[in-house]
Amino acid sequence: MALAHSTPTPADRDQRSQNGPGTPLPSGAVPWGRALEYYDHRHDSIAYPQSLISERDTPLSARIKGSISDWRDGFRRHPGYTSRGSDGSLLAENWYNLPDPFKAAFNTANAPLSKKLGSRHLQVIVLGCCIGSGLFSGSGTALATGGPGSVMLCYTFVAVLMWCTMQALTELAVVYPIAGSFAAYSIRFIDPAWGFAQNYTYALSWAVTLPLELVVAVTVLDYWNMDAVAPRAVWVTVFFLAIVFFNLFGIRVYAEIENIFTTIKVFAIIGFIILGITIDIAGGPEGSYLGAKTWVKPPGPFLNGVTGVVSVFVNAAFSFGGFELLGLAAAETANPRRSIPTATKKTYASLTSFYLISLLIITLLVPFDDPQLLSEGKSTSPFVIAIKSAGIMYLPDIFNGVVLLSVLSVANTCVYASSRVIAAIAEQGQGPSALRFIDREGRPMRATLLTLVFGFIAYVSALGYETEGEVFNWLLSICGLGSFFTWGSICLCHIRFRAAWKAQGNALDQLAYRSQGGIIGSYLGLSLNIVVFIAVLWTALFTTDSWKPDIKNFMMKYLTVPMLLVEYFAYKLFFKTKILKVDKIDLITGCIGLLDESWIEERREREADWPKWKKIYHTFC
Repeated sequence: MALAHSTPTPADRDQRSQNGPGTPLPSGAVPWGRALEYYDHRHDSIAYPQSLISERDTPLSARIKGSISDWRDGFRRHPGYTSRGSDGSLLAENWYNLPDPFKAAFNTANAPLSKKLGSRHLQVIVLGCCIGSGLFSGSGTALATGGPGSVMLCYTFVAVLMWCTMQALTELAVVYPIAGSFAAYSIRFIDPAWGFAQNYTYALSWAVTLPLELVVAVTVLDYWNMDAVAPRAVWVTVFFLAIVFFNLFGIRVYAEIENIFTTIKVFAIIGFIILGITIDIAGGPEGSYLGAKTWVKPPGPFLNGVTGVVSVFVNAAFSFGGFELLGLAAAETANPRRSIPTATKKTYASLTSFYLISLLIITLLVPFDDPQLLSEGKSTSPFVIAIKSAGIMYLPDIFNGVVLLSVLSVANTCVYASSRVIAAIAEQGQGPSALRFIDREGRPMRATLLTLVFGFIAYVSALGYETEGEVFNWLLSICGLGSFFTWGSICLCHIRFRAAWKAQGNALDQLAYRSQGGIIGSYLGLSLNIVVFIAVLWTALFTTDSWKPDIKNFMMKYLTVPMLLVEYFAYKLFFKTKILKVDKIDLITGCIGLLDESWIEERREREADWPKWKKIYHTFC
């Protein structure tokens, strides 16, 4: 059955802007922007509260008191939250209810999350998450394990994989900007059991990344020997309380805080790129030409052969992990049709440029056998090592501060990501219904508190460097391959969506955004993810210096796969779920990203007159 649309035409919006607030909307129109906050569904109009009009006449003391009262009331139950479906059926009332994909789709499409994010907020959330310990610290481990050639090859490989994945996710998120995003797509387009495995693996990955980032933050402090100032547990407490504080406010405050952090990190990377190029061509205090000497240093650019190359894949995945948050935040954007595609293109271009250029400079300035990369308990960021080796005073300390800020920024994002997925799990009937709770500010507060509990794992840093390193490696094993499984699932969801879209008689021209890679890009992305799983299996069985299978090494690197298999088959056998047929997939619930014929013709005519430079620009921006 072909889908109908409910999108306002340009004439509708022009007429609305002339008439002003409170004017009834055209039939079937969807309100956009800030007006969503005051949209009255009963009267099909927008009524701005009197408080916005008379705010200037209110005394300052009364306004402060009112703000405190509003902040306190924000933690109460959202008026749109209910523990039951609209039809009165019990949804997610207990752990063992079989989730109906159609009810799950309805719940995720109507979750009362705050819709206050724009394109800029989406970009800073993703940049803030990705520019963190994976780049500043994890790249050092990758360099010491695989050498400069492996670093550039694997990070470029994952960048291509991410392009395929993000194009697929953007198309889905524009059409279905629902709570949980890709965590809900697997239930809708593939199989509830597949969605169950993906949901819990992804939520757990972000939850355990929180203590991992807190441990990394304490490790960054070792550069200044802060153990002499206070015990490591004290620093964990300080950082943990900061993360808790940031998450007491709404999504808009979180996004603005990330905006500040991300701005600092972006300027730091740009500055490092300029400085690194200068140092490499003999611009440092020592004045010696470096060139590509580190690449020709024996045994060459690829350390430890094929095993060394494959070992870097997990580090690269951990570094790029978080890009998919663009889709996760879709349900909290005021205008998904505009915000998500713009944010995807600009963020991908910025992130891949920062990563590949800065890592190339790192491989030119820091040799793979530098003892500071993997020194016990005192591992230093390769970015700091590069600056310090050039003999520059004070700047290494400043950049180490940026690294610390970046790590805390990612820790903050961990709470955001995991809490949204946990809430979506409950919405879909695959978790305790209590976790569906959303307060008046649109925050899944109970899911947030559950995520914060994982932060206490970080206190293992007080047990010493050896125990800390062991726990760090096990936490990383849960996170690493989980990203590849999520990305592969997104590509598979897009393939299934396109198949269902065609089978049910819909045209691709109806989609407000279409993946630039098309269905071929999704097949390529899925294939690349499968290749990575097979390649990592090799390194899990055999270490870089032995052909004898190592069970501990296997579990540490491949732990995600047994977890996924147990979750998938246990759920499938218990509930007897089946892979959904494409002609039975629900394409209607929560669908908003469609165009009518007038919009389609208008877009074709407009784009036909574009010069080539503009077509190229809109392809990437």
